[in-house]
Amino acid sequence: MNHIQMKPLNPKFTLEYKQAAEKLVNEKVYTHQQAADNLGVSLSAIGTWSWAESPPYSGICNKESNLEPDRTQRIDPVSAG
Repeated sequence: MNHIQMKPLNPKFTLEYKQAAEKLVNEKVYTHQQAADNLGVSLSAIGTWSWAESPPYSGICNKESNLEPDRTQRIDPVSAG
């Protein structure tokens, strides 16, 4: 029987992973598409993570992360690419 290995439907990521992925867009000037392609995640995930880490409109810089911290890491964004 031929077994096809499929990636998980809902992969889980750590807070640190999401923040590192967001930094690719906001600090290293990757486009959302480039970051998604390099990390093997969806474009919508990169957009969500980038939005969650963006400063609020009020101008307050010292805020808590809006990313969910209770996720497990799938790949390392620093070595991907």
